[in-house]
Amino acid sequence: MEDENLESQSQRCKDANIQALLSNKLEVTRQAFIPRLLSCPEQALKKPFKSPHPTAINSSVALKRKLLARRKFVPWGGAALPRHSLSPKLPEPESAPAPPQSPQPGEPPVEPLILWEPEEGQGGKPVEVDAMLCKWLRPHQREGIQFMFECVAGLRQYEGQGCILADDMGLGKTLQGISLLWTLLGNGHEALGGDPIAKRIIIVCPTSLVSNWDSECSKWLKGRVKTLPLCESSREDVTMSIAQFLSPRNYFQVLIVSYETFRIHADKFKGERSCDLLICDEAHRLKNDQTLTNKVKQMRRK
Repeated sequence: MEDENLESQSQRCKDANIQALLSNKLEVTRQAFIPRLLSCPEQALKKPFKSPHPTAINSSVALKRKLLARRKFVPWGGAALPRHSLSPKLPEPESAPAPPQSPQPGEPPVEPLILWEPEEGQGGKPVEVDAMLCKWLRPHQREGIQFMFECVAGLRQYEGQGCILADDMGLGKTLQGISLLWTLLGNGHEALGGDPIAKRIIIVCPTSLVSNWDSECSKWLKGRVKTLPLCESSREDVTMSIAQFLSPRNYFQVLIVSYETFRIHADKFKGERSCDLLICDEAHRLKNDQTLTNKVKQMRRK
């Protein structure tokens, strides 16, 4: 009897669906496939939480306080953080400024690196590498900076201009170059061509190293030098940036440009005092003197 009722009910539903489909009045409604799992009465959702443990606290308010308590991280072995009081915080009395921190005991003093000293009667200050860089320099890097400074400042007698720093990979050539450019930007003397020795410095490197040079300058000089990296810029932005760097009221001190970008705009750097110091990274790309890239060596420098 029950089977006949189910069959008749199923047949009526089937006929009703066919009739609704033919009359374009079919409506789709979702019903739970497993009522006990998918359907949940509204009253059950609004019931207060009750722990299944037999000895647990029955008070829902006490449980809410524990669950809503804000947890704070306490380091291993440390004491628990004190609870904040709800009373307003009183202003603290003004105190005298703390004295400057003295150097930590046991730290070796930084040996200064003096690159040049004026002769008696000339006056002026000696050219010295900044102490914030000296403490990181190794002996071979000190020799390299001294060598480059003497070549750039014209203190060595040889037929040529500039120099080549041919240290192996990983010996800190980038730090030596940054130390040299920062020294030339902040030091000078009439006997060396003016004060400062350099005002505009150009770093030419492969495209993949433009951002690396910019980050290294910020890292070692702590944001004191004003760099202008030309990386991932449109041609209009590159043209405007180069014009800004070469203008008399230039704000930037160091232009970081790739060999490809320089090859396109090489003619713009032929003016007087367009560059006081030129640093070429991966300089083996200049071995062919017939290429347009090699024009970087023909720029007028101080």
